[in-house]
Amino acid sequence: MLYFAKRFLQKEHSDETEISEALTDAVSHLASIDEDFAPQVAEALRYFVQLIFHRRSLEERDALVDIIRQHIQDHKELNTMAQTTAEFLIEQGEAKGKAEGKQDAILKLLQFKFQDVPEVLSREIRNIHNLSHLDTLLEQAMTAQSLEEIDTHLS
Repeated sequence: MLYFAKRFLQKEHSDETEISEALTDAVSHLASIDEDFAPQVAEALRYFVQLIFHRRSLEERDALVDIIRQHIQDHKELNTMAQTTAEFLIEQGEAKGKAEGKQDAILKLLQFKFQDVPEVLSREIRNIHNLSHLDTLLEQAMTAQSLEEIDTHLS
């Protein structure tokens, strides 16, 4: 089991043909494993689905998930795995959008108050994705009398 799973994981950055072949081998092998190892097989499949959704292009996802679907009995479990992954990606996108919105608000406020915002400060703010850190920066921006009062390196 480990050999095929490892081979699939090693092909993570390979072209579509190579990863498809490795996935087919891994899933075929997993499907033939004794029922006593069902929890381990499910965990391996869950990891494969996660890798597909997180590391492969949108165009490849359906074909790769279909490979898994062809070799397993419980399609409902696969759909749950894929749905859970999709929900995670949506939440991740929403969090990214919130962070970008707060970054925009901070920078807009600083530009309004101080006209010029140095590129270094702008870049530092754009690199902060922690929402509570961005909230603190927004509060600083509202009350700051100078750009020097903006501390992007909060601990």
